[in-house]
Amino acid sequence: MYKIILCILVGLLSTQVYSTASTSLETIASTQQWRVLGHYQPYFGAFKSSITSANFFLAKQGSNDPKAELIATIEAFQSDQLKVYCQYPARYLFLLQYKLVNPRDVKSACIEYRNYLAELPVKSISLVYASGFLGNPASMFGHLLLRLNLGQSSQLLDNTFNFGAIVPPKDNKFVYIFKGITGGYVSRFSDEPFYHHSNIYNEDELRNMWEYELDLDETQISLLLAHRFELRNVTFDYYFFTENCAYQLAFLLGLVNDEPVLQRKYPWVLPIDVITALADFEPSIITSFKRRPSRQQLFYDRYQQLTAITQNLIENYLSENRSLSQILDSVSQKSEKKQLIEVLLDYFSYLEIRQDSLTKIQLKQRQELLVARFSMGIGAAEWTTREVLPPHKTQRPMLIQLSHVWQQNGSETQLKVRGSYYDALSINEPENNFSALETMNFVLSDSESKGLKRIDLINVRNIKPDNTQLDGDQSHAWTAKFGFQPATTACSNCSVGYVEGGFGKAFGGFNRTVYGLLTTRLQTHHHNIDTGYLGAEIGAVIKPVNWWRSRLVITSELGLNSSLSSDSIKWQQAFSSSPHWDVRVTLEKSQDTSFTVGAGYYW
Repeated sequence: MYKIILCILVGLLSTQVYSTASTSLETIASTQQWRVLGHYQPYFGAFKSSITSANFFLAKQGSNDPKAELIATIEAFQSDQLKVYCQYPARYLFLLQYKLVNPRDVKSACIEYRNYLAELPVKSISLVYASGFLGNPASMFGHLLLRLNLGQSSQLLDNTFNFGAIVPPKDNKFVYIFKGITGGYVSRFSDEPFYHHSNIYNEDELRNMWEYELDLDETQISLLLAHRFELRNVTFDYYFFTENCAYQLAFLLGLVNDEPVLQRKYPWVLPIDVITALADFEPSIITSFKRRPSRQQLFYDRYQQLTAITQNLIENYLSENRSLSQILDSVSQKSEKKQLIEVLLDYFSYLEIRQDSLTKIQLKQRQELLVARFSMGIGAAEWTTREVLPPHKTQRPMLIQLSHVWQQNGSETQLKVRGSYYDALSINEPENNFSALETMNFVLSDSESKGLKRIDLINVRNIKPDNTQLDGDQSHAWTAKFGFQPATTACSNCSVGYVEGGFGKAFGGFNRTVYGLLTTRLQTHHHNIDTGYLGAEIGAVIKPVNWWRSRLVITSELGLNSSLSSDSIKWQQAFSSSPHWDVRVTLEKSQDTSFTVGAGYYW
């Protein structure tokens, strides 16, 4: 009888121990770090890894069962096979925190991992943001990557941790958009030198870059580097709006951040979402930030610091009206001579990128500029660093706006919901200060029987004034837009599908622009209303202070079927310096006169 009771007690104790161990493993498998190491995403009440390489997982169901993969990993480490330690150094560091593996000098035992770390004496890590580039659909929303700061003489020699789709060279932009949206590509993390990305973004595409240094300690950096090693030959799903560079890097940073970087997943993820989320954390893990201007921006920043007289001397030299010695003799101070020559050298470097090559005359001029600069001795010219609004302080991309419209024949209340990103009156980065990039823009109205007044699926306006009047520095303004809207401004319950575009020119400066466009619009049939239009648009945008922005637009259209013309004038104003809200007032005169007041919230 005594033996029976003892067996029962031992059995109960064993069950309790097993239950405690099981609960412990359940807790560990549900930690943020373990889910990041397996790249597990919520999936219909369960989990699914975004990793598509089956050999990355040790458990048979490891791609969708974090606990099974955890148990298989512990068992593999307990078998004391060196191969497992060398293949999963980040998992080893993670399990060591919970004392589920025996301490081992993985760095010394694994030759490939030791050599990998020897090449990466990382001092700190920065999140790098390449600003949006409207000239390429793949780059309109910007790009993110991690730079591994090695503390070398030049940051261009640093390494990176980048994520992107593997795109065959033969795929054009339209194929890329279709495959990118539908998941037609695989993707991976890569580790190119930083100068590779600087050359693409700063030089070739003339995009500004922003660097955000992260507050990470040595243990956190070691964990990120170990996981980077694990992902060398691993492939992922890729979706342009969801599982993109922004989402994957935000998810990855959950490995070293107490909370998920993106608290909740919207239908899409933008690079700016990650930057603003990191900046909004209390305390923020961002310790500092700085701008790395493009070749074009560097030229503009310096050119605008010259006096009007010096700018005129440059124009005379480039047009061969005056020789280099003549324009240098017109400048009294040696520092001003240096500035003049350095701006001209910046101009030729920028022009060579934009035009692919320089003319014989330009090559000759650049050569004599270099000779003249060397004769002045060492020491660069002094320049003032221009302070501009960093990306994390711009207006947030998603918008909900409530407006009331007063018209001659009545009034209506509208609700606007915008998926992303900015319009001409947004608080925006300087390079896109007068442009617009809006997607999934819905407007609901109580005057519509079905509630929906318009949908702008895509609205892109590339309005960039020339910063100089020098040869080769001219660009064109253009617009593209399509969706569903009322057939005319005076009708209700008359939605039609439409596509429109414009092409023209913009003039102005840092906080103001005037532009003109020739426009065309096609729309689906509705009663006797024209389906095709040709027209013109003249507009102006000013942003004199951070709390007030204003836009005036005059349009005229001619129907191709009826030859009837329609004109409109619209004056819009935005008030607020906050990235999260503003008040907008609009006065419009077309077939009817309307006055609109609206309040918007951005997030």
